[in-house]
Amino acid sequence: MKAGLKIIEKCIKLQIISGFALLLSPFLHASTGNLVWGDDFNQAVGSTPSSANWTYDLGNNGWGNNELENYTSDAANCSVVSDPDATDGKALAITAIKTSSGGYTSARIKTEGLFSTTYGLIEARMKLPVGQGIWPAFWMLGNNINTVGWPQCGELDIMENIGSIPNKIYGTAHGPGYSGSNGIQGVYTLASGQFSSAYHTFAIQWAPNKIQWLCDGTVYQTLTPDNIPSGTTWVYNDSPFFLILNLAVGGGWPGNPDSTTQFPQTLYVDYVHVYNLTPAAPAQLGADANGLGTVDLSWTPCTYDGGSAITGYRIERASDSAFSQNLTSTDVGTATGYTDTAVTPGATYYYRVLTVTANAVSAPSPTASATPVTPGGASGSTVYFSVV
Repeated sequence: MKAGLKIIEKCIKLQIISGFALLLSPFLHASTGNLVWGDDFNQAVGSTPSSANWTYDLGNNGWGNNELENYTSDAANCSVVSDPDATDGKALAITAIKTSSGGYTSARIKTEGLFSTTYGLIEARMKLPVGQGIWPAFWMLGNNINTVGWPQCGELDIMENIGSIPNKIYGTAHGPGYSGSNGIQGVYTLASGQFSSAYHTFAIQWAPNKIQWLCDGTVYQTLTPDNIPSGTTWVYNDSPFFLILNLAVGGGWPGNPDSTTQFPQTLYVDYVHVYNLTPAAPAQLGADANGLGTVDLSWTPCTYDGGSAITGYRIERASDSAFSQNLTSTDVGTATGYTDTAVTPGATYYYRVLTVTANAVSAPSPTASATPVTPGGASGSTVYFSVV
């Protein structure tokens, strides 16, 4: 929080029948996998966040930004409230309060030591506060901050808002050589209204060497190693990152509250979810009835593995192109070829291959078909290729 997906891979399917006909069409890989961590804040109204998920940053040291608030663990600053606009009727309320002495209290919660992630879709549905000097944020820091320091650990600001500009949010990356006011920043502006009027979803989709920022499902910034300043380092593949939610008051970027700022101000958090990402489907699937009474399959995998190493491939075979008849599934190793010996000459078989990782399974590859023959006879194959 310094001043400063869905990832869709398109493949082109080339259908080659008898070496002549050619058809081009888009092929989209699903990107969002399973929910691996989340908090929907649906515990009893008045309770503080689950200690299994969140801990607190405490104090009034300015937090590197000349902020004015004193962060506390008091329920008055951070607790579950009823909210009919939340998906389950409850939300976490992080509230900035002006004290009788003229100071401010608020809350900053984090998952450090409890949960961290490398890669995934990280999102929160939130309704933002408003006003001069009000600074809500949803962001992440590298777990290695205590050993390598900031900004070497990396920082990903999923959403920041300057309360005096209620229709804009900012997504920023900070790393060595591009931090603070030199952070790499994208801006999303509402077509109408302001972020304090309704809930919106803020997210990053983070994959190896690629991060995208989203608001309500719309990508508004993409960052790769090619986009960072020359001579600087990409640090977002190095360490898991933990999550932070906070509501700051004042600071170098938003400025301090003035006579127009009303208190209390509340950041409402409906939920925070983290999903893993599915790998890409294999590409260039070919099926060859080789004249030996078997079918040789080969494929070239797409390079994106969803952030989890490929454990193997899954071959699905059926007797119809819809894969509704006589469907079988065979898990094979990490090789990119397989010979199907359990076939009957004269029958046509349809094949597709899926990438398997520890976290998820990809969408199927394009289909290939083959009709094996008695050994020594003429072979015939229909092959579909996908170019990534």
